[in-house]
Amino acid sequence: EGLKSEQAAAYNAKAAASLHMMMGKGHTKQLSSYLEDQTNMGHCWQMIKAHSFEVFFAFVLVVSLVTMSVETQYDGSRIGIQLNFKYQDTAYRDEWRHASETFDVIHKTCTVLFCIEILIRMHRERCDYPRSAWNWIDFVSSAAAVLFWTGVAESPANPRML
Repeated sequence: EGLKSEQAAAYNAKAAASLHMMMGKGHTKQLSSYLEDQTNMGHCWQMIKAHSFEVFFAFVLVVSLVTMSVETQYDGSRIGIQLNFKYQDTAYRDEWRHASETFDVIHKTCTVLFCIEILIRMHRERCDYPRSAWNWIDFVSSAAAVLFWTGVAESPANPRML
């Protein structure tokens, strides 16, 4: 990693010197600004490819999946009580008093984090972003979550199951 960044810096310095000679002194500031942006993009790329970036969003995904599982159990218990299922305990209502609000907050937080991940990846990968099937899956599922969250789209099914 360090060798690559040193090589990139050396390449940028050579490119700057060459272009400075060809373009003259008036464009030096624009050129240095461009090269600085390219160097910052390298840092962004390193962040995206970093193990910690992937682990963080894997953790967010696991939190989202566990929340959906617990919410499904909660909904099943609620429906069991409504249908007067004889083995269904009604005590969950007191124990899980704010469950719906808690599930909603967790789902919205995960959706926002997934959207931030998509924006970071789009910014870095640019034209390469649509070439990955995983990026499409992330984009479609996050877009669906945002549409259902905002009320633009409605479905009789649970949209979180996407």
